[in-house]
Amino acid sequence: MNPATNILDAIRICAPDEPLKPGDERWQDFSSVRGGLALEKRVARRLESYTSGGEYVYMAVAGHRGCGKSTELYRVKKWAEDSGYLAIYTRVNEELDPFDVDYPDLLLLISRAVEAEFRRLDWTLDRKTLKSVSDWFKSVTKIEEEEVEASLGVETKAEFGPTVPFFAKLMVALTSRVRAGGTTKTEVRDVIRRYPKALVDNVNLLMDVAHRTLEKEGRKGLLLVFDNLDRYQPDVADRLLLQSADILKGVHCNVIYTVPISLIYNPRGDSVEERFMTDTLPMIKVQRRDGDLHEEGVDCMLRALARRVVIGRVFDGEETARELVWNSGGCIRDLMHLCQEAFLGAPGEIVNAEDAGRAVETVRSEFSRRIKTHQYPLLARVHLSKSVTSDPDHRELLYRRDVLEYNYGEQRWADVHPVVRGVREFHNALAREEEQEGGVVSSE
Repeated sequence: MNPATNILDAIRICAPDEPLKPGDERWQDFSSVRGGLALEKRVARRLESYTSGGEYVYMAVAGHRGCGKSTELYRVKKWAEDSGYLAIYTRVNEELDPFDVDYPDLLLLISRAVEAEFRRLDWTLDRKTLKSVSDWFKSVTKIEEEEVEASLGVETKAEFGPTVPFFAKLMVALTSRVRAGGTTKTEVRDVIRRYPKALVDNVNLLMDVAHRTLEKEGRKGLLLVFDNLDRYQPDVADRLLLQSADILKGVHCNVIYTVPISLIYNPRGDSVEERFMTDTLPMIKVQRRDGDLHEEGVDCMLRALARRVVIGRVFDGEETARELVWNSGGCIRDLMHLCQEAFLGAPGEIVNAEDAGRAVETVRSEFSRRIKTHQYPLLARVHLSKSVTSDPDHRELLYRRDVLEYNYGEQRWADVHPVVRGVREFHNALAREEEQEGGVVSSE
C-alpha cells in the first residue's frame, strides 16, 4: 500500500479503527519512544521461558483504547506462529455480547475457538473426549440435541456438513445464546456458573487433548489472544479478569487478555499486576510533563503518518501535520481520526492550518459531549497535579481517553487530552482551581 498522494486516498488509508496486520507497510515501530523492548519481544521472552519449564503464562496487556494494542497483538500472533505455537486471535466483543461478558461466556468461547481451529487445520481431536465434554454441557444446560440443530442457521449447517462432531454445534449454539443477550444469555451463564470447578475441569479435558495433538504435529503449544476486552466498561472487565482471575488461570493454555488502562489505576480488589503477568503499552509522549514538546515522540508520530500519506502532497506543510500530531496526545487512533476529519472537511485539494483547526474543533466537540459537568474540576486537578486519583470518575476519564497516561523515560504521569484542554468548561474549571491554589490563571 503506497502512501496516499491525494485526499480521497488518504481518507481510506488513515482509517482510525483499522489494526495493522504484520507486513502492512503502514506499521511504525514505536518502541524507541515507548521505552524498553517491543511488546512482541517481551511476550516472546515470557512465553519461551515459562513454557520451556512446563508452565502456562496468563498475560494482561493494558493500554488506552487506540494506542495500538491490536496491531501489536497481531505481531505477537505472527511471532508465535513462526516460532512453532498454534496462536488463535479472537475479538471477544464480536463473538459474545458486546456489552457484557463473564467467565462462563469466555470459557465457552475458548472451547469453541480451539475446536474450530483444530478442525480448520484438519487435526483430529479425540472423539470420546469431545462427547464427554458435550454430555456435561448438555446435562447442566438442559439443552437437547434437537434444540441445538434447530438453533443453527442455514449457513452454519452448510459449513458444518454431516461429519462435524456434535461438540462444535453445541458450542456454536451456546455462544450464540450468550451473544444474543437477554434471558437466553442469563440462563446459560447462570446455570454454568453453579459448577465452576466442573466447568474448568471439562474445558481442560479439551485443552489436554489439544496439547497432545499439538505435540504430534510438532508444535510447541497453544496461545490464545483475547482482544477488545478493553472495550467493555471497566466494571465488566474488573468482574471478568480480576474477580474471576483464579478460574481463568485454571485453564491449561497460554492466554493474553487486553484490559482497560483504568483497571491499572482503580481495581476493586487485587491489582492487575498481582493477578496476571502485565505489560502496559504507554501512550506515545508528544509532550513532556512540564508541557514542552517531546520532539522525539512527535517525529516518530510524523514518520507513522508519512507511511500513510505523502505529507507534502496532502498538507500545505509539515507544521500543519505536526499540529494534528500534538493534538492527538500521542494516540495513533486519535491522530488518524483528526487527519480523516481534516481530509473530509478541507474545501480544497490540500489541508491547510485552517482545515486542521476545524478538524481539531470537530473532535473536541465529540470529546466534550461525553464529559459530565462535575468532571471538569477533576480534569483541571489532573492537569495541575499530573496524577490520577483511584476512584470511579477518574477511571471513566481514563477509559474514554479524556485523560492520557505516560510513563516513558520517567515516573508514570498523566495529563488531560490536548483536545479537551481547549474546551471552554475546562478553561473555567482550571481557572477556579488555580485561583483556589493561589496560582496564576493558565493561558492555555
